[in-house]
Amino acid sequence: MASTVINTLVQIDHLKGSRSITRFSSNEKYRIDNNYEDLLEILHKTLNKLTSKTAKDTKETYINYYLIRNVRNDEIDYYNILLGFLEAYNLVSFELFGGNSPSISLRINAISQMERYVKNPIKYDNKILTDQYFTYLRAIEMYKYLFSLPEVGDSENEKIYNYTKEFWKIVEEYFFGNIPSKVEHAVYNR
Repeated sequence: MASTVINTLVQIDHLKGSRSITRFSSNEKYRIDNNYEDLLEILHKTLNKLTSKTAKDTKETYINYYLIRNVRNDEIDYYNILLGFLEAYNLVSFELFGGNSPSISLRINAISQMERYVKNPIKYDNKILTDQYFTYLRAIEMYKYLFSLPEVGDSENEKIYNYTKEFWKIVEEYFFGNIPSKVEHAVYNR
């Protein structure tokens, strides 16, 4: 429990650049200055801002909070730290989804969360990575599908013409969101 609090405070301290907490790596000891309460106040203000000033959509068993893309990065980091802290105590479960160009930044400061997933990896789920993985598989299967189309026609020129016409028709449909069922089937049955 103490390590979760310390790790959370270290993360906030790092974001602020205030050096209120010093870690002695040789023996896992910390020196905490008197202004550690300022770090806790940041958590409190972040919680208040999240619950009262952030756009949300309340469902029966969960709440979606929406952050506008122009929100400062450190503000989003404070939200992540807060939610990670609350999740460590099983008070919330949260997922963070990206916008137009989702990305993943990995910073391992909360060792307890990582240990929990290492001990029980089946509980770890990352929607962005899963979506990227299936996008990759879909692209591979689409290439296989496109480059294995049957050649239909009597002459070599007719085969090339028909193949090219079908090839570009499928590509056009793909970009309109119509993925051949054979491709989707191959993706989800790998």
